[in-house]
Amino acid sequence: MWRIILYLCLHGVLSMNQCLAQHVLFYNVENLFDTLHDRGKNDHAFTPNGGYEYNTPIYYLKIRQTARAIRSSINTVGQNIDIIALAEVENRSVLIDLAKHKAISGLWTLASGALRQS
Repeated sequence: MWRIILYLCLHGVLSMNQCLAQHVLFYNVENLFDTLHDRGKNDHAFTPNGGYEYNTPIYYLKIRQTARAIRSSINTVGQNIDIIALAEVENRSVLIDLAKHKAISGLWTLASGALRQS
């Protein structure tokens, strides 16, 4: 999944006629899944009836903690981050929920299938 996100981000940067990114933040978010089963994916453990008893409050807590970690990383680096590559994000809707979190919502906009820095 992270390869797809990295590709989409690079594609977005290149298609805007800008130079290649110089600063990349990579973060393995470790199973950032929603609570819904996706057909064809082995994600039953991350549903309310699954082994982890994963529910909506846990999901939003994980979104919040991940957004805060990304924000903290950006602040620590002290330079503009050109690309944020994430590993172990279940699907696009989870990525959108993360991008909308107030800790990082002002930094990103949804554009043409990729999240692009505004």
